[in-house]
Amino acid sequence: MRICRIKVDPDRYQALAPSSPAPQFTGETLGSLGEAILSPVNPTPEPSDFYALWTASAFACSEAAAQRLRLSLAPYGELLPARVVSGHGVVVFNCTNVVDCIDDQQTIWKIGERSGKRLWVLKYAFDPVRLPASGQPFKLPETAQKELFIVDDPLHSPDSSLISRVEQAGLVGLRFDILVELASRPARASESRAEI
Repeated sequence: MRICRIKVDPDRYQALAPSSPAPQFTGETLGSLGEAILSPVNPTPEPSDFYALWTASAFACSEAAAQRLRLSLAPYGELLPARVVSGHGVVVFNCTNVVDCIDDQQTIWKIGERSGKRLWVLKYAFDPVRLPASGQPFKLPETAQKELFIVDDPLHSPDSSLISRVEQAGLVGLRFDILVELASRPARASESRAEI
């Protein structure tokens, strides 16, 4: 079983930024992006079905990719339509599945010298009992504005998981960087194979 960080590489693929104040993707429901127009911020990207955003805790994708991934994304957040300056539509995935599954005893944090507060995670450790089911995108309460994760357990991943659907559809641009590998756990009832 692996815990992966979900991201789009902004140096390789198109990155988008809002022309108006940027919404904060904290794990809360937004309802819509309002009239936000997104503008490209890097000149000559490789073609991709996904777009990096001003925050790593959300991503945008083409309308076609969103339609193909709807079953894997919609139960765990919002699919918010947006427009790019060029006029084409994209869909922003705002993950609202916030799961408190970090192992506080084993996780190593960078602590601010002056503030004494946690700044970012240096080494992750997760409590396997509190992890969401395999295939579910999720955020941690401590880093909800900064990161997006997924549990990938090849023994218990449903065919409808985000990783499976991205691979099956041949979509380009979304990465799943392995952070932690854990021994597999027994399947939960919610992890049984889904019929598509």
